[in-house]
Amino acid sequence: MNKEESYALIIAFIIAITIFIGSSIVFPSLQGIGGLNLKSTTYHFSIYFFLCAFFLLALSPKGNLSNNVLVVVLSFLYAASDEIHQLFTPGRSFSYWDIFVDLFGILLAALLYSIFRLWQKQKA
Repeated sequence: MNKEESYALIIAFIIAITIFIGSSIVFPSLQGIGGLNLKSTTYHFSIYFFLCAFFLLALSPKGNLSNNVLVVVLSFLYAASDEIHQLFTPGRSFSYWDIFVDLFGILLAALLYSIFRLWQKQKA
């Protein structure tokens, strides 16, 4: 693992810790149109997009498909475990919607990363 990959891994772990701490805090309910909270949805999408992106940079520097799939699965499992953690946090609750939004962020990060790596290979 080179220096850049090590930095990416450190950033990914910082993001994971931030997610855990954030899911331990009770936030005021800010439901928007149709019961959706745009702020929460944006947070979930963004934080898991970057979690997956930095894990990909660290663990799949060449864009290896099996490594990409592993990172997506691990990121998704972390998202699911975060929601389960919220079941045991007073004032928080489990949400399938949050997991769906997390997964969308994860998959978009993986797709963009794969496209970028493919483009780099074709360019070389």
